[in-house]
Amino acid sequence: SAGNERDKEWMRITAPSDGDSIICAGAVDRDKQISYFSSAGPSADGRIKPDNVALGVNVIVQISVSYVSSSSGTSFSCPILSGMAACIMQAVPNAAPWELTDALHRTADRFLMPDSLYGYGIPDMNKTLLLLQNKHLREQSAATLAKPNPTSGIVEILFKDPPGKIYIEIYSASGTIISKKNYADYSGRDLILYDLNSCRQGIYFIRLTTGTGIYLHKIIKTGP
Repeated sequence: SAGNERDKEWMRITAPSDGDSIICAGAVDRDKQISYFSSAGPSADGRIKPDNVALGVNVIVQISVSYVSSSSGTSFSCPILSGMAACIMQAVPNAAPWELTDALHRTADRFLMPDSLYGYGIPDMNKTLLLLQNKHLREQSAATLAKPNPTSGIVEILFKDPPGKIYIEIYSASGTIISKKNYADYSGRDLILYDLNSCRQGIYFIRLTTGTGIYLHKIIKTGP
């Protein structure tokens, strides 16, 4: 949860919600307006925070076995987002954590205009599920190939069709971004050599964004 600091002197998000690879949840009311208490971002290093928002004002909660009431706070919007994420992870168990975070951002109502109060906004659960079920993200697509796999260092990324502009991101298994590169114009070429020698051994995900789509490859890095 982002914390309930915006009506106090501090105003901003609190740890651990500012951590890397953590989904920070802000609170809105039933009219989708940010609450007066929901802590503001960004993080100290400039990342968009909160990540998403959910209902956190006058939320119906069970106080005891026989007593139901309402309460407000980001501690109530956070379970809504985490419950959504848990359901999606159960439906798409092969999705990496970073994929889920990215999908929650992309399907939210403020994705094109994120800010330090709403973050990317309210996510759409159905769109998030469809996105992760390969409606738009094609895992191990036949249009690209990354080899050798496993690799000790250099990965060859092969393209069936010259894609023009290419954006490559490398993520760890936990969803932390390791590196990213932008190839402004790659028209007419079908091979990129990507150096993973600086990465420790483990599982990594190579995410390629081209003019023809978004592709994901899982790579096993061996050696030191």
